[in-house]
Amino acid sequence: MALAAAILSFRLGWQDYWWDEHVTLMFTQSNWRELMVDYWGLDTHRPVYYGLQKAWNSLFGTGVTNVRTLPVVVTLLLIPIFYLIARRIRRGPLAILTVLLLTSAPMFVDQGREIRMYCLLNLALSVALLLAIILATEARQDEPQSRGRMLALWSGFAASMAFAFYVQAVAAFVALLFALWILVAVIFGLLPLRFLLQALAASLLYIILIIPALLPFLGHFGGTLGGTFWVPEPTASYVYGQTAAAYPYPKWTKPIIGLLLLWGLWSAGRRVPQIALLLALLIFGLPILVYLISFAKPIYMTRVIAWASIVSVLPLAYGLAAFGPVLRWGGLAFVVAAQMIWLAGFYPSEPERSPFAAFAEPLADFDPQTDIFVLGSQIREPPLRWYYPHLFEGASYAFLNGDSQHNVIDPAFRSNFVMRSEASALNIDGDQLFVFWETEFEIPVSDEDSVTKALQTITKDLNPVQTFTEGRYRLDVYDLESD
Repeated sequence: MALAAAILSFRLGWQDYWWDEHVTLMFTQSNWRELMVDYWGLDTHRPVYYGLQKAWNSLFGTGVTNVRTLPVVVTLLLIPIFYLIARRIRRGPLAILTVLLLTSAPMFVDQGREIRMYCLLNLALSVALLLAIILATEARQDEPQSRGRMLALWSGFAASMAFAFYVQAVAAFVALLFALWILVAVIFGLLPLRFLLQALAASLLYIILIIPALLPFLGHFGGTLGGTFWVPEPTASYVYGQTAAAYPYPKWTKPIIGLLLLWGLWSAGRRVPQIALLLALLIFGLPILVYLISFAKPIYMTRVIAWASIVSVLPLAYGLAAFGPVLRWGGLAFVVAAQMIWLAGFYPSEPERSPFAAFAEPLADFDPQTDIFVLGSQIREPPLRWYYPHLFEGASYAFLNGDSQHNVIDPAFRSNFVMRSEASALNIDGDQLFVFWETEFEIPVSDEDSVTKALQTITKDLNPVQTFTEGRYRLDVYDLESD
């Protein structure tokens, strides 16, 4: 635990937020009714993690280190869970090997520092995996099983999977893989028929528990995740890149680590075939299932399949445990070295400074009672609202390139969206006008779709009294009273 805490916390405050994390922070700035009632079906995920992060921030502060400590704490809980999973699978060195591999596993560290819902998803799915393995190992024992214990374990499994679904909708795909595992294992005699009957009863509880989250999920899956969703089509090069990013070991180590993974699954299959089947389905089945779904709804991303990468430490550790002492610890050193090479490039080399934080001095003069704020791209509201919430407490307006880059979270924005063609009708009446815009765009934008002309319409015949730039962002301040 101490080693994992050190790896997860190293230079934690140096890591700047990226856009999705700013979305999390924006939601934490909502009041509780907005967050848990008005926004319940707004995002593609239920606001469970947003609420947890909001409560954490109110207790421990909003500094970068303070905020990022929540996913670190949540992710540390995976250590004892995976230790217990390994102990259930096999006695001996498997548990310690699993924990040593997990502490520096790339996706364990990456998602363990990110203020998104994936750390909580990983925890919920791992609890479900632990309970599934306990149930599967006990189902093959000759001793009679306590009815009360079975009820508690199956109820815990259903509740864990339901909670995971509330945290992130991808848990539904993992539920399908668990169902497939049970069906195949029973058909091939790896698990008794009563296991299937017990699972069917638990599935009814699972369905009942997820009903409040099911309708928003179906709505987003049918609408949001359509042709306008930002995830690219599942081309071979794109899928390879996203999958490789979930296993970002140095290229020269990947063949050996891949063979060790297969060796571990084969070795486990000889002693605990029902567990080996489950691990194989989760590790390979999750990316395959997401890939197949992506032909209808493109959703293939590294973060969606990351839990499968975390689970892969179990067969890797099993393969090492099957070796003699020299190969076992030598192999462990090899895999950990590969993980450490990735870690060396993952940590920030110096404290990262948000480009939005650079505008603190001029924006401190903004008075929401008398001044007007115009945002060239509404998608920049989340970071700006985190650093300068007062900008959106008065008259604030925002444009979008092409008027068409809308997001499902638009109702959570405080700025008023304005069509570019309506820029001339915008009422600019106040003491000062603050215009925040981008001088260049991450994705090239044609002159026809650019917001530049709309901003020029607003500021026609006005001369900025102050101009500030940071990277590709620019802030112009106009004195409306003198003009």
